[in-house]
Amino acid sequence: METTFQTKRITTKLRSTYGQFIENLESTLTKLTLEDFKDLQTDAEKTKAHLESVAGKENIAILSNRPHGSLLSLIGIHSKATTYELGNPLLVLTMTSNDIRVALYTPIRVLVYEDVNQEAFAEYDLPSSTLAQFQNDQVNRTADLLDPLFEKLIREVDEKN
Repeated sequence: METTFQTKRITTKLRSTYGQFIENLESTLTKLTLEDFKDLQTDAEKTKAHLESVAGKENIAILSNRPHGSLLSLIGIHSKATTYELGNPLLVLTMTSNDIRVALYTPIRVLVYEDVNQEAFAEYDLPSSTLAQFQNDQVNRTADLLDPLFEKLIREVDEKN
């Protein structure tokens, strides 16, 4: 089976530099690690309480990041680009319990990069448009909440300078 869907991508030109935005983002949001999930198998309620207590700004945390710019240096391309997976594991849980396929797109990936003119951008696919493909009212309601939340987060992190 194949599924085709359209999504809306949001690209925000940042006022801050790439480095400033990355620094602000990482100082604003909690970064979760595997340690935050260590009790998941033995004490799920303890893990849930812990995740509720460490939720970052707007209940969004950094779940992972990948330094694409550094990776490109392996082939001689000097670039500043980092992809972040941002979200709330408990919101992801809510959505995936309604449709496991939502896990393909959550947490939300945000690419922060600098172009050839040394201008910085944050780019992500709008959660409501990406997750609409599943035609699930509960997922859509949560995704609709994420849209303004991500817009606000990026704006506030960018204005932190």
